[in-house]
Amino acid sequence: ILLAETRPLVLNRYPGRFLRQARMDMDGTAWWGEFQGIGKEVFQNVPDVTRICRGRNWLRLQVQVDGLFFCAFFLRTFVAPETHRVYFDEDIYQATGLGIKKDGIGGVCVYKDKNVCHDYSRFVQHPLSYPLLLAISYNLFGVSEKSAFALVRLLASFTVIVMFLIAFTITKNQKVGLYAALILALTPVHIIFSNSAITNPVFMFLSSVAFLFL
Repeated sequence: ILLAETRPLVLNRYPGRFLRQARMDMDGTAWWGEFQGIGKEVFQNVPDVTRICRGRNWLRLQVQVDGLFFCAFFLRTFVAPETHRVYFDEDIYQATGLGIKKDGIGGVCVYKDKNVCHDYSRFVQHPLSYPLLLAISYNLFGVSEKSAFALVRLLASFTVIVMFLIAFTITKNQKVGLYAALILALTPVHIIFSNSAITNPVFMFLSSVAFLFL
């Protein structure tokens, strides 16, 4: 799992690698190496959450957490209007994801003939983590805006579970974890933005997972 904004981290910790990475990104072909490198860093300290939950009526707790997840997913799917919130950025991310899916190039197509792209932009102006997730979603559900919306809704709903795990891991208290998850599930701003193709809910999910694994 990647953070949606990774460049400052790479620049601060690995300045030499960042410069080499930036030169490779001019060709739009370095996204897979970046995905693997940061994925290893994130997963090097995975906590054993199940060990914390042993002997605490695990089945009942699982039902409660699953209920919060489905409640969050219902609100984000059927209550919030499905629409674009940040039009220009959403188009760029989706176009970049399409380039990764079709040609393995993390860039926006600038010259296209029918279904074949002949040239991609040489400058990658956004991190490629979210477009990579979009490319995976396109492979699973087809190339459409519906796939992008579905990806954001799903990850935003899973953030509710991650929020429970964070609060529960810190406090060792089931009620605190459930209340924290409930607050996020019912937060109006999070509900509204989760039914779009913007990066904010995705970034919140990935950041929460990274924080949980610290």
